[in-house]
Amino acid sequence: MQQLFEQFAADVAAQPQWLQIWGNILGPVTLLSMILFLFRRNLIPVALLTVFVLPSMLLLYHNFGYSRILGLAHIVFWTPADVYLLKIRTTWRVRETWLGKWIIVALAVMLISLAFDYVDLARWLLGDRGRVHLSMMRTELAGLSQRHERGQITIAEDGTASRMALAAPKHGS
Repeated sequence: MQQLFEQFAADVAAQPQWLQIWGNILGPVTLLSMILFLFRRNLIPVALLTVFVLPSMLLLYHNFGYSRILGLAHIVFWTPADVYLLKIRTTWRVRETWLGKWIIVALAVMLISLAFDYVDLARWLLGDRGRVHLSMMRTELAGLSQRHERGQITIAEDGTASRMALAAPKHGS
């Protein structure tokens, strides 16, 4: 299990910086929400649904790798949690309590995440099933290969690429 979590963390670290920043917002907000929601009886169902997200995501990761289907874990558990939160919104007590204000933050973060997740799941269902970071790497490698063929870069034996100085054509030779 530890190895699986380490592989998952490495794949997350290979993602674009904006996605890593989003994960650094999503993770703490989710964790704090699970803890805080245990203090209000009517929020316990949301906390319990959220508990299942990470194990489900790791199970999906184990079976499919780092692919667009990972959002299914959020969809399965957060969609009903968000619907429930919206149904009980008259009990939030936003003006009176910090927890009421936090519910708005947590709901906003979950809804933003779900927007990405539904798009990713739709793309996965339509056939975009490759590992996310590997497809990015393939695109970058294809670009490097094309630039190499045009003589714009050289690729050393260790796999590093460097730009070639484009020499001016010699006249009269």
